Amino acid sequence: MTFLNEGPRVDRRLLFKSFISPSKLLSTLLKQNITVLFCNCRSRSIIDFEDVETFIRDIGIKDVISHDSLCSLEGIEFYKNVLNNFPKKLIVLACSKRNFKDIADEMNYPTENLYVLEIQELCGFVHSDLFKATEKAKRMIASFIAQNFSQTQKEVGGTVLARSKGLEAKDIRTLYGRPELCLSFKGACSSCMSYCPRDAISSHISLLVDRRLCNVCGVCENVCLQDVFYIFPLNPDFRLGLDYLLKESWKTSGAKKGKNFLEHNILVFACGEEVKNTFIRAGISGQKYKEEILPTFLPSPSAITVNLILQAFNKGAQKVILLGDNSCPPKIKAYVENAIIACKMISSKLNDRIRFFWIKENDVTTLINILEGETEDVEPEVLRKQEVSVDYDDRREELVDLIISLSDKEVIPSSKLTPFGFIEINKSDCSLCGKCANICPTNALTFHEGHIYFDHSKCVGCNICESVCEKRLLKCYQEIRTAFLDKSIKVV
Repeated sequence: MTFLNEGPRVDRRLLFKSFISPSKLLSTLLKQNITVLFCNCRSRSIIDFEDVETFIRDIGIKDVISHDSLCSLEGIEFYKNVLNNFPKKLIVLACSKRNFKDIADEMNYPTENLYVLEIQELCGFVHSDLFKATEKAKRMIASFIAQNFSQTQKEVGGTVLARSKGLEAKDIRTLYGRPELCLSFKGACSSCMSYCPRDAISSHISLLVDRRLCNVCGVCENVCLQDVFYIFPLNPDFRLGLDYLLKESWKTSGAKKGKNFLEHNILVFACGEEVKNTFIRAGISGQKYKEEILPTFLPSPSAITVNLILQAFNKGAQKVILLGDNSCPPKIKAYVENAIIACKMISSKLNDRIRFFWIKENDVTTLINILEGETEDVEPEVLRKQEVSVDYDDRREELVDLIISLSDKEVIPSSKLTPFGFIEINKSDCSLCGKCANICPTNALTFHEGHIYFDHSKCVGCNICESVCEKRLLKCYQEIRTAFLDKSIKVV
C-alpha cells in the first residue's frame, strides 16, 4: 500500500486555540451582559466565596452580587429586587431551598434567561477541605457557564421529523433531520433504529420517524455519526463544559501559574433529574465524599455518547463514572452499556476506568457508597497522546481524532456505535471498473486518475462495495486499524 498523504491531519481549530489564553477563550462566551448572584449561606458553606468572586470577575463577568442568605425572607426580597432590574442573563449560585425559577416566573422574568446551579448541595455542604472545595466550586462554575453560554444557534433547516409535547412553546423540542445524508435506506447503517426506545424510526425508500411515537429523547442524534439529526433548542455544550471542569481553575482565570489542589479528576456523568435530585439530597443531609468527585449533569442517559466519554479522558479524567436512574427504559440502558463497551474496546487501559451504575432516585446511601468505593486506587496516568479540540461540527471526525489520541491497540473491533470498516483489494486481478468507488455511500472509496483510494476514516463497514465486485476481489473487515485512520491509502 502507498499513502496519498503521509502526514497526520492538522486540527486548525486546535492550532488557533493554542494562541488564545484560557481566560480570553471563556471571556468570548460572556459578552452577553451576564449577572451572577451567589449566596454565602451565612458561612455554613466550606467554600471561600471571596476567592470564588475574584475568580468569576477574572473570567470576564463584572456584575457579581452576593447575599448572606438568599433562602431567607430578606434574601427573597433581595432576589426579587435583582429580578426587577431585569438582567439580560442571570446565574444564581445557591442552595435548593427555594425554587428560584418559580419566583422568577411570578415576577414575569423570563425563566429561559435564568440559570441555577445548586453549588452548596453539590460542593459547599458535602466537603471538608476549604482549598479543595473552593477549587472544585470554581471549576463547576466555569463548566456551568461554558456549557450554557457557548452554543451558537444553528440556522434551523432540514425536515421537521417530530416534536415533543409541552405546555408552553419554550418547553417544546423539535427533531430536525436531513434524510438525504442518511445511509439506512442504502443498507449501510441502522444505529438509530436499533437504539430508539420507542421504535419510532424506520427506513424504506427514505428515513421515516413516526411522530406519534417519538418523544424527541435525542438518542438518534447521539448515535448518528453522519449528523443526520439535530434537536432544537440545542442542549448545553457538555463537551466544552468538560474542558473547564477538568482544568485547573488558575488556567481558566488566565493566571501564569497556580496550584492544583485536587489529587485526581474523577468525572461523574449524572444522567437525569432523578440522579441530580439524589446528589442534592446527599448535600441537604450533609453526606461527605471526596472533592475529587466532579459531577456533570446530563438531561438523561440518552445524552451519553462514545465521543463524550472519550473526551472526558482526553481532557484529563482518570476515571469516569456513569450514573443513571434504575427506571430507565431497557433500550436506553442497552445503549449506555454498549457505549461503554465500545469505549473499552478502543483502549485496554479504559477497562477499569469506566464504571456505570443504575440507582434509585433519592437512594443517598447507595450513591455515597458508590462514590466512596470509586475514589480508591485511582490510576494517576492521563491517557491522551495528543490534545483534541472540543470544537467539532462533525461527530465522526471527532471520534477519529479521539481514537488516535487514546487507543493503545493496532486493531479495534467495530460496533454500531463505532461503525468502521477496512477495505483490502486483490490488486493483481482488479480491472479498475470503478463500481466499488461509484457505489460507496460515504466516499470512503474514490477513483482518481486510474487508481482507487481508500479513506479509512469515512468507511462505515457496510459491505456494499464487497457485494458489487463481480470478481469477488474486495474484502471489507469490520474493524478499525488505527495506523491508517489519518491517511488516504492507494489500494489499486
